[in-house]
Amino acid sequence: MVIRGAYRPTSDGLGPEAPFLHSLVLLPRFRQYLEVDFLVDTGAESTTLGLRDIENAGLDDDDFRQRPIRTLRGVGGERNFYLEPASMVFYGDGQRFTWARRVRIPQQSNAVSAADLPSILGRDLLNLVDLRLNWPGGLITLPPANVDATGHILPP
Repeated sequence: MVIRGAYRPTSDGLGPEAPFLHSLVLLPRFRQYLEVDFLVDTGAESTTLGLRDIENAGLDDDDFRQRPIRTLRGVGGERNFYLEPASMVFYGDGQRFTWARRVRIPQQSNAVSAADLPSILGRDLLNLVDLRLNWPGGLITLPPANVDATGHILPP
């Protein structure tokens, strides 16, 4: 039971290839699935949907204004994020794994410089799996540490 990802070039093409993982993300409030390629980021506190993925789904700031806001400070400065319930679906070895959590969505008003940043898979999920990165082999594997009979990824 392993979720698999792959290395690919970054959007600017200047840096080394980076680990990405494909997922279907359900935003229940909108009854909509988004296909998202997440950058695996062990330095990120939590999972974030990038503005490009939100815009590709036909959503914008107005759709999230009633959601709770969280301010985070990091290397890129201070940013505000909406918190939105989501279910993420990953596939691996012929099985489906799901994970339900609130994801962060950047406020567009303060995220102009972040417009080209990808969606990020953070430690809120990565701490629940046995993350293995193998750049020479071009492979990322995430065997979930604790999964119920229906494939839901659970906390330890």
